Amino acid sequence: MKTRAMTALLILSLTATASPSATIVVDAGGAGDHVAIQPALDAASPGDTVLVRPGTYEGPPNRDLDFGGKDIALVSADGSASTIIDCGGEGRGFVFTGGETADALVRGFTVTNGRAEEGAGVYCHSSSPTLADLLFVGNATAETFAAKGGGMYCDASTAVLVNVTFAANAAPIGGGIYCHAADVTLTGVLFEGNHAADGGGGMYCDVASPKLTDVVFSGNSSGDYGGGLHCVSGSSPTLIGCKFSDNVAAVSGGAMGCWNASTPVLLDVTFAGNSAPSGGAVRLIGSSPILTDVTFVRNAAYRGGGIYCQQYSSPVLTHTTFVANEATYGGGLSCRDDSSARISNATFVANEATYGGGLSCGDSSPTLSNCIIAFNTGGRALHCDDVSSPTISRSYIFGNVEEDDSCGDYYDNVIEDPRLCDFDDDDVTLCADSPCLPRNNAWGELVGAHGQGCDACSTPVEATSWGTVKGLFR
Repeated sequence: MKTRAMTALLILSLTATASPSATIVVDAGGAGDHVAIQPALDAASPGDTVLVRPGTYEGPPNRDLDFGGKDIALVSADGSASTIIDCGGEGRGFVFTGGETADALVRGFTVTNGRAEEGAGVYCHSSSPTLADLLFVGNATAETFAAKGGGMYCDASTAVLVNVTFAANAAPIGGGIYCHAADVTLTGVLFEGNHAADGGGGMYCDVASPKLTDVVFSGNSSGDYGGGLHCVSGSSPTLIGCKFSDNVAAVSGGAMGCWNASTPVLLDVTFAGNSAPSGGAVRLIGSSPILTDVTFVRNAAYRGGGIYCQQYSSPVLTHTTFVANEATYGGGLSCRDDSSARISNATFVANEATYGGGLSCGDSSPTLSNCIIAFNTGGRALHCDDVSSPTISRSYIFGNVEEDDSCGDYYDNVIEDPRLCDFDDDDVTLCADSPCLPRNNAWGELVGAHGQGCDACSTPVEATSWGTVKGLFR
């Protein structure tokens, strides 16, 4: 009997302490449990859901919203288009400083008119919430030099963002997001029309290594560096399936800038229509990213239409495509100051430059193997100054407007039409009869970034070895 009584008491105790999660309803019209959001958050317990009905929520109880360290879910009943948090230019949308984890969720709101020194849309320090299906639009920090994160400020955090849009936000540093020592995860995020007076129009990374998957940077701008994304101080973001289009920087890195030993990894990324004086798409200073299956198309700069490498930058490029980019030096890529890119299976086609339609080298010695350098416009396929000595091997160099001659050390190269499917329409895949396909060359290796993309397309042009051409002028 005594044992049964003790068991019954234990069950009663557990039942009493295991309270079920609750749903607290917020309705601005008064038909819910609360008319404002912060009182509902204050009333919620960990595991509860605060459900917000459609409406525009304004005033002090609806800005600087703070979970108070509790892992609760704040969700809208009808999505971001109809559930708006208007900060009225007097505070932030959200503040996370209580150590919230990924179980703290915000989903389905528009946050606008936020104003703060850091993180005008959302401020996150030592906390890692999940943000989903949100729109941060028209938020801005102060204009002081140190102000950071127009849309979001993230420090020492591993926040998760899914299907979030940052549009028309502004800050001196990090117009959309500023990350410091924060390895955040972004999936399906859009940065559109954000601006930074200094660096990182869309996003700024400082000692940060976020992971970006299917993220789009479109139409962002910077008064100095990194129109779309700027990385400094050893930042090493990973970008997978991302796209940068029509971003602009006033100084360098129209789409992306990498400084001070930053080593991002890019896989299946496209840079299209970006521009800056240096590095139309990407500017590297003392940084060595790894690029695989990356495409640069119609970017523009004075140096490096696609990429500008400087000060001991040594990027590794594999299966990389440069098409129709423009520059004065290096239509596709320009290397200076002991920057030695390692390039394999790249395609440089229809780029334009005064010096080096495909590539330009100044005091640098990149290595190229299994590459196509064809139909570029400008002084030589590859231009070098007197102290540069690139190495080019097993590559097809053909149809470059000024000449197919190059500079540096070369061996096993061929002057022959690579036979591309339709490079006038940016299609640089290979015809079935292309000598760049493994089955059609003596090396049994793919040359260029792409495999077969169409049927046989032309009568082969007689192959001429590089050595034979040189011999004609001895």
